[in-house]
Amino acid sequence: MIKDGHIPISAVARAVDQHFFMPYVDGARLEKLKADARAKLLKFSSDHTEDLRGIQEVESRIEFPMEHATVAGRVDLILQQGDSLEVRDYKTSGKVVTPDEAALQIRLYALGLQSCGKTVGSASLAFLQDSSVVPVTVGADELDAARTTARNYIQGINSREFPAKSGPFCSRCDYGTICCWKAR
Repeated sequence: MIKDGHIPISAVARAVDQHFFMPYVDGARLEKLKADARAKLLKFSSDHTEDLRGIQEVESRIEFPMEHATVAGRVDLILQQGDSLEVRDYKTSGKVVTPDEAALQIRLYALGLQSCGKTVGSASLAFLQDSSVVPVTVGADELDAARTTARNYIQGINSREFPAKSGPFCSRCDYGTICCWKAR
């Protein structure tokens, strides 16, 4: 809607009102979640109106080969920033993934876009909880490090090596009941 010229705040409000969907929630809980989402998204769109006017792509699927595997993902937002692109990922909370994991994700998106001939000049993580946008560096060194990390993960998967790595997010992890780290 924004790309079609609608005012960002109005487009966001209409999108939430028409398309907010949570398949396993109903009644008053659904309405509360919808109202909370609407409030956060309206605040974010008000705080970052100019960013939203630069939308190039939304939920853009990306795949690229690496180490006899395919790295795949869905870029939340691609913004036009002059002659280059900004890759942005939205997070509802900073409590689910570490900053390093989030930065790796966005850098892999940048690598994927570059493999398609696109020029990525910047990247960012947007946190809807507090309406903040945090830049993520996507220089040659950072992208090389992300490529190396991804290669190491892929090689580990291919060789069936999954060393446990405990961290501060373990207590909130969805896989806690099957994690080999907790079994120790």
